[in-house]
Amino acid sequence: MKRTTILVIVSGVSLVLASCVLTLACGAGAEAGGARTVSFAADQVVTTRGGRRIVSRCFFAPERVRIEMRMSHARGGSLITIGRQDLGKAWILFPAMRRYQEISLAKVSGGRLFLKPSPEEIVERLGFERVEGYRCEKMRVRHRGEGAHGPVEVVVTVWMARDFPVPLRTVSADGTVTEYHKIVMGPQPAALFELPAGYTKMAGGIPLSGGR
Repeated sequence: MKRTTILVIVSGVSLVLASCVLTLACGAGAEAGGARTVSFAADQVVTTRGGRRIVSRCFFAPERVRIEMRMSHARGGSLITIGRQDLGKAWILFPAMRRYQEISLAKVSGGRLFLKPSPEEIVERLGFERVEGYRCEKMRVRHRGEGAHGPVEVVVTVWMARDFPVPLRTVSADGTVTEYHKIVMGPQPAALFELPAGYTKMAGGIPLSGGR
């Protein structure tokens, strides 16, 4: 696989992974109002302001997430991202190549897959709406952190349902919308969150932003 193709693919993965890794949401394994964090599978649909649409199948368990994305740039192949908060890392798998890239969560999210908004980060509570049949609180949230070039501030609108580790809908400042559809509740197989046998680690690093 050529490097330029890899950069295009990873750019798409970065968008999808960021929606899980950097979304302001209830912490996996943490309690929110005494509620238990659930495990579930769902379709994640990320739509950019320009109309680009990325559909992935996602699997969630406490401290773990798996994202399966079919890539049009990879001749119909697939791309799999596995996030492991308990191990502090994520893997990007290239099944057609039987290779993978490892990413430190500390470098992209401070080691957390899911970030629970603190009270001071909630800018405005906007009431309640139903998303995919679940009652969600709509909130505008501001999160400050450190980026590659200094402090950054992210403001997003989220629709958060009780127990879920991620908002069922997120709208970012640039108009990108992330939603979860076809939600199936229940425990997820542990094997989904393990690095498969027979994969070779890719030497060197691939820039998440797609830069050179």
